[in-house]
Amino acid sequence: VVGQRRDIVDGGGKADGRAPDMGRQPRAVEPRQGRDPLPFVEPMILASVVIIGLVAATASRLPAAPAMAMVGFFAFFHGHAHGGEIGTAGVASFAAGFVIATALLHWLGVALGMGIGRLAGIDAGRSITRLAGAATALAGLWLVTGG
Repeated sequence: VVGQRRDIVDGGGKADGRAPDMGRQPRAVEPRQGRDPLPFVEPMILASVVIIGLVAATASRLPAAPAMAMVGFFAFFHGHAHGGEIGTAGVASFAAGFVIATALLHWLGVALGMGIGRLAGIDAGRSITRLAGAATALAGLWLVTGG
């Protein structure tokens, strides 16, 4: 949803791609993520699914700094959870693969959102993105209830 909603950041142009980029950076900077206990990891991941889904569903446009802070904050918890999956893999290779995969997923979301907008028209593309956001938020709520 973050990739599809690159316009989540108000200000156009330069700010459009920054929020998804903030999602990759906190995951890559701390190789010990996931190895030390951190409280509320699962609840924060669930909150991110619901909140970012709601932001997309309501077509909210946030100033760049708060949008980047929100995505970066949630990305820290996602990165911590994935850091626990390193196992016997080397930290550098795991981090590189993780950052590349995350970047590709975000770029795919942006391309998908732009492609839908071009194929279906801007208004239909926005509606589809809002529906995807609502579905994401509902899925997050379903997971919160133990789905």
